[in-house]
Amino acid sequence: MSKTDKTEARPAPESQKERWAKYGANVVLTCVIVIVLAGVAVWGASQIKKPFDLTIGHTQSLKPQTVNVLHANHQPIKLVSLYARLKPNSGEQSQDFYTPVVDLLDRYHDAAGNIQVEVIDPVAEPGKLDAWLGEITRKYGGNIKAYRDVLTEFPKTLADIRKLADDEIKQMQILRGVQFQKQEQADAINEAYGTVRAFPSLLDTIDNGIKEELEKKIPDYKGQVQNVQTSLGTFSRQVDGVMKDLEALTKDTTAPKEASDYAAKSIPRFQKLKKLADDLVAKSKTLGELKLDEVRRQIVTEDESGTTAIRSIAVEGEKDFRLINFSSVWKSGQTSGLTAPSTGPNLLRFAGEQQITAAILSLEQEKKPKVAFMRMGGAPLTNPMFSGEAPLSDIADRLRSYNFDVLEKDLSGEWAMQMQARGGMAPPEPSDDELRDAVWVVFSTTQMGQFGPQPLSPEVAHKISDHLDHGGSAMMLFDTHSDGLASVLSSWGVSVRTDIIAVHEPVAGTAEGAEDFVEQARRSPPIFVINDYGDSPVTRTLQTLDAAVVPILPVETHSAPDCTVSPILPVPQDLKTWGESELDTIGRGHVPTYDPPPKGSDLPPPLWGGAVVEKKGGGRLVVIGNVGFGTNGFVELNDPKLERAKIYVARFPGNGELFTDSIFWLAKMDNLIALSPAALDASRIRPISAGILNFWRIGVLLVGLPLLALIAGLTVYQSRRD
Repeated sequence: MSKTDKTEARPAPESQKERWAKYGANVVLTCVIVIVLAGVAVWGASQIKKPFDLTIGHTQSLKPQTVNVLHANHQPIKLVSLYARLKPNSGEQSQDFYTPVVDLLDRYHDAAGNIQVEVIDPVAEPGKLDAWLGEITRKYGGNIKAYRDVLTEFPKTLADIRKLADDEIKQMQILRGVQFQKQEQADAINEAYGTVRAFPSLLDTIDNGIKEELEKKIPDYKGQVQNVQTSLGTFSRQVDGVMKDLEALTKDTTAPKEASDYAAKSIPRFQKLKKLADDLVAKSKTLGELKLDEVRRQIVTEDESGTTAIRSIAVEGEKDFRLINFSSVWKSGQTSGLTAPSTGPNLLRFAGEQQITAAILSLEQEKKPKVAFMRMGGAPLTNPMFSGEAPLSDIADRLRSYNFDVLEKDLSGEWAMQMQARGGMAPPEPSDDELRDAVWVVFSTTQMGQFGPQPLSPEVAHKISDHLDHGGSAMMLFDTHSDGLASVLSSWGVSVRTDIIAVHEPVAGTAEGAEDFVEQARRSPPIFVINDYGDSPVTRTLQTLDAAVVPILPVETHSAPDCTVSPILPVPQDLKTWGESELDTIGRGHVPTYDPPPKGSDLPPPLWGGAVVEKKGGGRLVVIGNVGFGTNGFVELNDPKLERAKIYVARFPGNGELFTDSIFWLAKMDNLIALSPAALDASRIRPISAGILNFWRIGVLLVGLPLLALIAGLTVYQSRRD
């Protein structure tokens, strides 16, 4: 074939229009394919319901312990979020509480088929909230009708009392002008007149309050029944005193005949008054527990401005339910150092998983675990006897919310004798059989005698040893100068120095202008803020939470047969620390100085404030060198920075968590300890020492990097020269 033939066989060149059509079609086809593939990928991704948690530490996934609890649960559970959505540009609330709660509840729903979730915005959906409250009332109200019957019966009782009182006032008209020879005689008649004259009016006030309360969305049935009990009980005692005075008047031969005759005839009428009051009081005391009262207390609350703020999570079971309030699941995000707190908003950390899972577990438990507070004399710690509140009422309420049965006993027996001497009676205490399977919380407090601190009786120490030796568990807390209970603790590898307090060198400066008062207070030698709890089964999930343990008594550990001993609560060593033996001078303007042995008796660091011990065979023990870290003063103390924004959370969340986690471990409910929320398991950045800081500043930045550049330049120059 000739060259001319080859040239003629070549295809004709494409025109511009043909090229546009060819390559344009390819581009369009490619775009269509990409769009279709993208659509298929998006659709496929939307069909995958299970989310992927790519966070470090899997903070957006339920803990394995939670999953195990959900799989072991056999009843349908309904989780209800009662959080309002964050309003755009809201000046009052800068943090979104709604989304983390809803996301967590959705994870529970995805993990178990018998978990149902409902989300109610109490601000935007008041009708939906009302419907839910009605559902709760119908489902768990139980004996609400009995409470309402007592309150509706009160007006009838009041009418009967008023009729008898008015009749009695008429009967007293015969005593006008009667002259009494003794003041006691006149006092008896005046007391009777004052009772029937004034008390019905007081009862009218109670009746009006009941009528107003019954018109509310969730009436305070329990509170109003208690008002009925108190008012009618007081009236009954008043009438009883009147009858005793009238009976004495009938026996007084010097009394005027008109008065003695009236007294004899009036006693049966006053007995009718007393019976009316006593019958309704007796009926009110048989009503039993009212679960609906928990809803009223935790939902129908007002802040300082009088605005109702509903922030709760409801966990509903078949027969019972639990409510988890705001302060239980939102923890202060601030940890304390010896520097001024950071500026800007102090955001809260969400801690909901532990509480929700514990609530589900408690609904499944057939038998309540028990915890017994064992004190060495003095007034009750968990329930108030008179006015005010008991010092450990908050911790007791937390344990009850975890389905614990809270008991209390005075091991010394002194409180019952003191109450008897005052003419009163101490509350009934649990028997030895009831205490046998309970977790004991033993308070070794100072027992002062005529010649100073006294040791506990051998009988008390024997009771504690016997409980532990038979496989029981206990948390033991110690006060300064108290009995160290060496006879009990020595076989467990623990000893407590109740004659020494951990201190640190004073910190110069006043930290004026610091927003957190803790930064000022902890400059004092005996005050430590702990956020490193040591490695033990109790404390592993508590890291980064602030706790105030004041004072810290050193707890020493040693090896013991069949015991696994773990020291906890290491005393911070950011400053120079030691164990001070001159206790009387601490906090009185005296600056402690370190006087180590042999010349002094101070204790050298490192120091520990507690110990966790597990003995082969089942016994468990937690020892803490402080008696008051779980009291309301520490547990309920609000974070001052957040309080100014009307957000009320604990400044020292570690105090309450340490106490409850210790009880969980002692009760062998270890899975609840591991449920401490992943949001709190953040890695901590420890302070950089001056040497390491200078290494990075000078060694690496100022010397190292320029030197590397110089070496690289010389290497390139040398290679090109060759």
